[in-house]
Amino acid sequence: MKRLTLFLFSSMLFLACNDPCKDVNCGNGTCDEDSGNCICDDWYEGTNCELEMRTKFLGTWNSTSPCTLGSSSSDPTWSMETAANINTFILKSPDVYDNIIIEATLLSENQAQITPFSAGPASFTGTISYINETTMSMKIAVVSPGNNFDCQYSVSR
Repeated sequence: MKRLTLFLFSSMLFLACNDPCKDVNCGNGTCDEDSGNCICDDWYEGTNCELEMRTKFLGTWNSTSPCTLGSSSSDPTWSMETAANINTFILKSPDVYDNIIIEATLLSENQAQITPFSAGPASFTGTISYINETTMSMKIAVVSPGNNFDCQYSVSR
């Protein structure tokens, strides 16, 4: 009985000292007690949940497309900036409808949905797919009186 008690006490002491989350700071997440890995809150990623998912989309991007949307340039430069919500960002281009502000909402870590918007008689929606640090693709669907079409952009930094 004495040995069993000593064994149980030693086991509890060993397990108490082996907390996999003891030195883990998950920032915008919680530590998994079994693995010691971080489980990130929605819209955060990284080893310690230190990165907003939208960050990879932000910055200045160049694009090529056979389309022209509200301008004479088929190769607009896009500026993508933070928006009010953690899962949204704004994109605009001086080459597209005079810098109209377009909002996009994250669907997943590498996908965003362009919020429907209008310019003149046309309405627009679309998606943005993050491929890697230097490449994205963007598809904008255009619906206008008598003319519906999709604009596919290759986007790079």
